[in-house]
Amino acid sequence: MKHIVSFTEALLRRSSRHLWMLERELSAADPRARMVAVRELSTLSDPRVETLLLRALGDEDGWIRQAAAQHLGDGPSSVAALCDALEDEWIRPFAARSLARIGDASAVEPLLRALETPEKGAIPVVIEALAALGDPRAIPGLVALAREGGPWIAEAADAAIEALGGAEVHRRAA
Repeated sequence: MKHIVSFTEALLRRSSRHLWMLERELSAADPRARMVAVRELSTLSDPRVETLLLRALGDEDGWIRQAAAQHLGDGPSSVAALCDALEDEWIRPFAARSLARIGDASAVEPLLRALETPEKGAIPVVIEALAALGDPRAIPGLVALAREGGPWIAEAADAAIEALGGAEVHRRAA
C-alpha cells in the first residue's frame, strides 16, 4: 500500500510540474508554443486547467483563442467567458459549439444576441447551439431570423425551431 501511495504522490508532483511548464509556455513569444500548451492543457484533468485556458481565451492570436474556446470545460467561469467570447467574430463558432456541449441555459440570451451580429458566417453554428440547448426561449428570436435571414439561415432556423418544439408557433407567425 505504501508503494501505491508514493507512486500516486510522484504522479501528482509530475502533474504539477507539467502544469507549471504549460503555464509558462502560455506566455511564450512563439504562438506555436502557446498553441501546443493549450492543446496539452486540454488533455489534463486538473481543476487549475480552466484558469489557464481562460487566460488563453484572451490571447492575441486568434487561432489560440479558438483552441481555448474549444477546450474549455463546464465551470461557471468558462460559461461566462464563452458567452463574452461570442462577441469576437474570430472565435464565435467555437464558443457557440462549446456552449452547446456544456449545455448551460444561461447561454441562451448571449447566443440570441450573437444572432444579431452583422457578420453572418457563424449564424448557423449559433442556431445549432440554441437548438442543442433545448430552451424554448430561443423560439421567438429564431422565428424572426427565419423570416428575415437568407435562405440558408432560414433553413437552419426552421430546423432549430422544429427541434425546440416550436413548429406550430412558427406556422402561426408566418
